[in-house]
Amino acid sequence: MIKKKLKSMNETLLDLIIGIIIYGVLVGVLGMITSKGNPFFLLGVVAGTIVAIGLMFHMLYSIDGVLDMDPKTANTYMMKRAFLRFLIMAVTAVIAIKIHFLCFLGVILALMGIKISALMQRFINRYITKKII
Repeated sequence: MIKKKLKSMNETLLDLIIGIIIYGVLVGVLGMITSKGNPFFLLGVVAGTIVAIGLMFHMLYSIDGVLDMDPKTANTYMMKRAFLRFLIMAVTAVIAIKIHFLCFLGVILALMGIKISALMQRFINRYITKKII
């Protein structure tokens, strides 16, 4: 059942989500070691990882929506959607800094998982995704 659901998912999106989760786990473990087990850091990493995964889904749906538009409308649409994603990241960071500085640090590092997973996408696809699907 899970394998069937994974096959129906966009393969690149799956690669990116796996990369975000792997990066989030690594940052969480290393951060817990360096922060001497402070739970605020782990809270930030978990929140940032969840937001990063949500942003990936939002990006996919934005791209799917823009494919049928003319170039000028598509450009405006994508700019609005990118601004919305930036706003979501900023609000998440502001909430995290109000909680604790280590929570803020965890959120920022976890949100960087989007970039890191994009860099690791080819390797994740070859060594992980192709083996599960």
